[in-house]
Amino acid sequence: MADKFSFFIERLGCSKNSCDADVIYSCLIERGWREVKLNQADLIIVNTCGFIESAKEESIEAFFQCLKTKKQDAKIVLSGCLAQRYYKSLNNELKEADFILGNYDIKEILSIAKIIENKSPYGKKVFGVDESADNIPKCYSSKHILYDQNHFKGPVGYIKIAEGCTHCCSFCAIPIIRGTLCSQSEEKLIESIKMAVDGGAKEINLVAQDLINYGKDRSGKTEIYSLLEKICAISGNFKVRMLYIHPDFFELELVKFIHNHSYRLIPYFDIPFQHSSTAILRSMGRTGDKDKYLRLIDDIRRIEKESIIRSTFMLGYPLETKKSINELKEFIRLADLDYSGFFIYSKEEGTPAFNLESSVLSKKYLNESLEEMKALQEEISDKRFSRFVKSQQYALIEDVTDDTYISRIWAQAEDVDGLTFFDKCTSADRKYNKGDIVKVRILANDSYDLYAQEIN
Repeated sequence: MADKFSFFIERLGCSKNSCDADVIYSCLIERGWREVKLNQADLIIVNTCGFIESAKEESIEAFFQCLKTKKQDAKIVLSGCLAQRYYKSLNNELKEADFILGNYDIKEILSIAKIIENKSPYGKKVFGVDESADNIPKCYSSKHILYDQNHFKGPVGYIKIAEGCTHCCSFCAIPIIRGTLCSQSEEKLIESIKMAVDGGAKEINLVAQDLINYGKDRSGKTEIYSLLEKICAISGNFKVRMLYIHPDFFELELVKFIHNHSYRLIPYFDIPFQHSSTAILRSMGRTGDKDKYLRLIDDIRRIEKESIIRSTFMLGYPLETKKSINELKEFIRLADLDYSGFFIYSKEEGTPAFNLESSVLSKKYLNESLEEMKALQEEISDKRFSRFVKSQQYALIEDVTDDTYISRIWAQAEDVDGLTFFDKCTSADRKYNKGDIVKVRILANDSYDLYAQEIN
């Protein structure tokens, strides 16, 4: 009966949120449902983000766009971080949503599927939340992180190794939405990674709010090295990329470990510094400063010369001034990072920073400063990526057009970084598909993107 039903997932937010969407996908596929286009689906899941105001707005806009496009009798579910954080008000005010699915237990999507299959009357509208308490539960990751084989259908896999966060940065709503740290078991994670590799994954991305925090909820110390040892022992042709490590808890031992296991681990470090002003960082609840962060960057590059370092920076935090903006610009010049992302601070209810007086800087000034920093980072990235020109690299093909292979080398993370392009006409009689790995020579770069030629 279930094979008569179909679904569509609108994926929003970060890779950690995408992991939850993958669980929803796996649950429905395992039940016999089919994934189809939006206007053909019996069930539409809008997997939302609730991190900052712009993400909330995008999520609601996406919901109503799906509502307009869906077929007449289709049901629509609002899931993800926005649904978890505001399920009470959404239940009362968003009448257009047939169901709301929180993050507490996203496998409750199956309860919604059964209602649709049986054409049952709605006993309730909200699923997957802890309605017995006002607080987000401390641990819910064990209920849904282990994926089945249906999740792994491409060359890149994402594995969430822990849920929640204990750092409680003053600007961040993640602990409110996701709860405190709850690490997944090594056994389940290794099983999931083996499934991904068996399913053809060539790149595994480990994600969490802070990877170095893995295991601290169990033993009081990081267990990331034990997990990585076991991952490195898995057979197969794949690489592992680590995403998100808090700068104040970063361990240089990790750089040494990656350097010594370079056959499997990519020297790619995603470290969200957020700012360089000591006053702002202290108000954020962070212990670092400009000098400490610059030393960290230098130490990483000293241990692993090939390392790629990505970061994010926030403009407009309540203590922001023109002086702190200029300090941040100088930090970006000195840090000489490979990639940086920039965003404007969003005042989030429930966070420690919510009651602080807003920055005196105008929105116009902040947006102009953001664009200046983007341009500055583009110049820096252009210079840094020129070091790849004339080098030989292995490129993972992501897409194929009529005349071009679109790929990435190890220094480019999926979705957030640049791409590597090479012409199909240089590939002689060979034809490559998505997921193939091709040896190329880099001919040129343009900021984040690389242009290559296949090595015959």
